[in-house]
Amino acid sequence: VTWARLGPMGQVREQRAIVHIGTHKTGSTSLQYWLTQHATDLQTHHGLGVYRPIHPNGRELALLCARPDRSIPTIREIPEWQTEAWRTPTWGHVRSEIERPDEVMFFSNETLSLLRSVEELERLRELFAPRVVDIVLVTRRTEDFLRSWREQLTRDGFTPSQDPTSFAYLERDSWLVDYDEIVRVYQHVFGEHHVHVVHYDAA
Repeated sequence: VTWARLGPMGQVREQRAIVHIGTHKTGSTSLQYWLTQHATDLQTHHGLGVYRPIHPNGRELALLCARPDRSIPTIREIPEWQTEAWRTPTWGHVRSEIERPDEVMFFSNETLSLLRSVEELERLRELFAPRVVDIVLVTRRTEDFLRSWREQLTRDGFTPSQDPTSFAYLERDSWLVDYDEIVRVYQHVFGEHHVHVVHYDAA
């Protein structure tokens, strides 16, 4: 596999991965749908490869890296996520996508914003190695996010929780809206200049 390409003056150009990690309720699904619909044009005219996921929203990206005790709703849809029978071929699929010759690859999965430990993110870095990774985080006003997230959880059959570690904990001090923590841990693993924040309301 060739991990670097030569630019017009013969200089080595490292292959990159742009990883959009959500957060939830900031238009991630619409972005993923648009990328899928325009993947051929993006590759042909802009040299941008779009990740081809196994599961909706590319949720396998987060599950391959999440701690076994991580509280994330995706687990309900893929209960076998901790088995070798699921993990081995899934890891292989993601790696085959990462090893595509595209100079820049785009990945998107909002569940990645729920990974908050160095251990989890080092596993994510390993998954994408040796591509240079840029993280894109989209944040939203706390009250708007919590309202929209509550509505989605209700539609999906989840009950609000009083457990502060739960993805269904919806108070204003919820860990889900601790954007400073997300930025801090991603910067720690991927580097300060490789984490980019977009404010949903301003954009």
